[in-house]
Amino acid sequence: ELTVQQSHSALRRGCGVAFSIDGDDAERLVVVQEVDQQSIAGLDTEAVRKVIVTEISAEHELRVHDVVLACPGTIQKTSSGKLMRRACRSLYRDSAIQRIDSQV
Repeated sequence: ELTVQQSHSALRRGCGVAFSIDGDDAERLVVVQEVDQQSIAGLDTEAVRKVIVTEISAEHELRVHDVVLACPGTIQKTSSGKLMRRACRSLYRDSAIQRIDSQV
């Protein structure tokens, strides 16, 4: 998650999660990352996604199944500020995330 958030200046720090989903033959990595409100207009989402995928591959040698760039406030947090990964995974599975862009 830290690798993703440091990969591009338009991404909100502390507002991204990575989780796995079951695929046909293996687990697949999904990244959901909020974009800073001021950066949404005119953002080259394809370039941001490519940077994220490249950084994850280079740093962790993992293949990314999906990168979801999300609107601010999408990732739910507990009252103490911890990210709610399970809730985000459920939203992803239900196609209920307010996306700026999706699908690698």
